[in-house]
Amino acid sequence: EPPSTNANLASLSVSGYSIAPTFSASVTSYTLTVPNATNSITVNATAADGKAKSVAGTGAKSLNVGSNTYNIVVTAEDNSSKTYTITVTRETAENNPPPSPSTDATLNNIIVSDGILTPSFSKSTISYTVSVPNNVSSITLTAVKSYAAQIVIGDGAKSLSVGSSNIFNVAVIAENGTTTQTYTITVTRRSATGDDNPTAVATQAAAALHIYPNPVANGELTIDNEALKAGDKIEVYSLSGALLKTFAAAGARSTIDVSALPSGTYLVKAGSAVAKVVKQ
Repeated sequence: EPPSTNANLASLSVSGYSIAPTFSASVTSYTLTVPNATNSITVNATAADGKAKSVAGTGAKSLNVGSNTYNIVVTAEDNSSKTYTITVTRETAENNPPPSPSTDATLNNIIVSDGILTPSFSKSTISYTVSVPNNVSSITLTAVKSYAAQIVIGDGAKSLSVGSSNIFNVAVIAENGTTTQTYTITVTRRSATGDDNPTAVATQAAAALHIYPNPVANGELTIDNEALKAGDKIEVYSLSGALLKTFAAAGARSTIDVSALPSGTYLVKAGSAVAKVVKQ
């Protein structure tokens, strides 16, 4: 049997891009245009004949700005060859200006270490209230950014005086450096007299949060909180304030599975109570 003369390709491609025209074994010239930010490509090719001796010219290719020509040579069993050509144009920086900085100055969430943020957080709502018992002398406001480039000023731990004079502003500066948004949180620390009445004491006791085992090794946590009702949210946050998981409470006692989370320290919020949990 004479050696095969088939020096065609069965496929030709560039990873992540589409060459033009669509590949055909009988077409040997192709073009591709990529953004200026792309400084390399990967050329892939497969011979049509398993007896072909080689396919040369594939793999990673560096790109200069402008036109770049790459030859892919197929050598048949009989040593005849066929050359396919891909011409890649890398655009100049002027053709690909960097994206405009974001003007979004809204937060993704505000988390309070005690009490309940009222109303529930919404990006477009900028004024909130929180009520805490008299025995809470400080509160931590955690601002969750919408994206990493935002600058947040005014969150963190805050001392509380008795009454409603605890007004805290959390300012957000967008990536463009000029667009700003300010969220206002007014925290009322109730008087000792008010907290000493039986109703207030009972309410605080109901809000007590017990989580076990802590640290947790197998990922299964039991949440005890008499104030929880079936369907209430149990939320798990990172220490930076990012919401990681949300569960629906089964009632005053619920079991949640955090086995998918990596080892570390997290905040678990059930109703108005927040507790730290260590995942081993």
